[in-house]
Amino acid sequence: MRLNALAVAFVRIVLITAVFTLSAVGAYAGYEKMKTTDYFRIANVEVDGLERVSEPDFLRLLGNIKGKSVFEFDLYEAGKRLQTHPWIESVEIRRRLPATIRILAGERTPALIVAGSRRFLADRHGVILRVIGKDENPLYPLITGISLGARPMRPGGQIDPGAIRDALRAIGKLTGYRLFGKSRLKSIDLSGKDRLVLRFEGSAVTVIAQRLDWTDGAERLKTVDYILRGREKAVIQIDLSFPDKVIVTYPTNTQDQRG
Repeated sequence: MRLNALAVAFVRIVLITAVFTLSAVGAYAGYEKMKTTDYFRIANVEVDGLERVSEPDFLRLLGNIKGKSVFEFDLYEAGKRLQTHPWIESVEIRRRLPATIRILAGERTPALIVAGSRRFLADRHGVILRVIGKDENPLYPLITGISLGARPMRPGGQIDPGAIRDALRAIGKLTGYRLFGKSRLKSIDLSGKDRLVLRFEGSAVTVIAQRLDWTDGAERLKTVDYILRGREKAVIQIDLSFPDKVIVTYPTNTQDQRG
């Protein structure tokens, strides 16, 4: 009796295993058949998130994917290709059955212009987005006084983020600020070891500041700005580089020191 029970249990296990095996084989065969059917061939590519990059230029990096199986389309490899575009910072790709590939792109945000043999528009990470033409005047601060290295710079290349860190800190603290309520930040000279030299659009005033601790520097500049309102035409330099005073220079070479 016991042997019969064991035999019955064994047969049941064999049958269950066979059923699951056949089901798996059938499912795999069905999946392989499904991959080749026209119903699941890519017919549409949808893209969201592009503002500065044209969709045809963006999709050209993928090549012609229409007509390929939506299941065999390599999402990871496609993402790597799309992120070779200088303006693209992030890419999310999904399949939407039966025949659509959906792409969500994140573009880089321009932050500054870097001067070398040519002028380059770059983002906050130092990634070069494009070359600035001679007659162009984009509304981003121009950064001078840094070395771009020996390698030729081109879109998609990257400037050492450490070289522009202090400039980015200053730009962040002065976002929306206008000197004397009128002039936006035009340029930052980083050639000094410990100091920044800031210039403003349409103003002859030069602002000198320490590279570090820009929270304090920005607040001191705004305070001096408020005090000098109405007398700004006589000012040629504001020196914030001292920890205990601010030196305002006038054309007559007289200096006004304020704590």
